[in-house]
Amino acid sequence: MDTLKEQIDSLERLFNDYKETTDLRILELENKLNEKEEKEKLEVEKEKEKLEKLENKLKNEKVEKNVPFCMIKEELDITIIKYKKSLLVKSTHDYNTTQPYKDVFKELEGKWMKTAEHSGWIYIGKCSNDSVKENSKFIINALKEKEIEYTVIYK
Repeated sequence: MDTLKEQIDSLERLFNDYKETTDLRILELENKLNEKEEKEKLEVEKEKEKLEKLENKLKNEKVEKNVPFCMIKEELDITIIKYKKSLLVKSTHDYNTTQPYKDVFKELEGKWMKTAEHSGWIYIGKCSNDSVKENSKFIINALKEKEIEYTVIYK
């Protein structure tokens, strides 16, 4: 029969072997976890880069969110008319080509107006005389300043 000391030594060796195996397994799992986290970080970075590229592309194309494709045009087609003592800027076509440029019209203090016969951007009190072209120069200058291609009809 083994002596008590031999039994203790045997148990101690068994424990150390188990501890070493367990420590190695823990280390292996930690390494796998770190590798997985690194892969996920790289994937997230790639997705962020893709998203940034798409956002920049959208900004460069001057496209606003929620604008139906049929409304996106390279050029702004507007008609400017005298409406009472105000100027009304409206789309020359049946569909609204002014929507992608609404921020420009808002900056110029235009308000969206829709009645039974007209809809467009109204500039209240901006047409003091009968010369629509003369009174609407501030609109045309803003479009030129922002390098927006446009065609305009005065009525």
